[in-house]
Amino acid sequence: MPGHLAQKQQQNDAQANYAHKILKTEGQIDWCGSAIQLDRKIRAFNPFPICYSTLNGCRIRVWQASPLANGANTHTPGTIVRTDEAGIVVACGEGALALEVLQLEGGKALSAKQLLGAQHTQFVIGRQFAPLPTVEN
Repeated sequence: MPGHLAQKQQQNDAQANYAHKILKTEGQIDWCGSAIQLDRKIRAFNPFPICYSTLNGCRIRVWQASPLANGANTHTPGTIVRTDEAGIVVACGEGALALEVLQLEGGKALSAKQLLGAQHTQFVIGRQFAPLPTVEN
């Protein structure tokens, strides 16, 4: 109903949860996840801490992406499978993710089209983004 104000309600402290501070390291992309999960993470971590991955020794921040068809994938997660006007398409654990706005170290955020025009040798089909480091017990 328009103009209706919500009624204040006391919080039940027994049901409250603590949310820890988000760390920059949590923004690292695990390409083994599904394209849908990674898309959600990229949107959730924008504007801070911004998701990132490493390609050919260079940290690349991902500002915007879109999931493509979900399902079985024949490529290793993190592999660049296509580059075109829509973006830099990377294989995921399920489906693929079109990276649309990226930022190289020391640069500004650019559309995939702009980045491919300037840095096409960096984003070669078949090249792989680095996997997450394994944690030994």
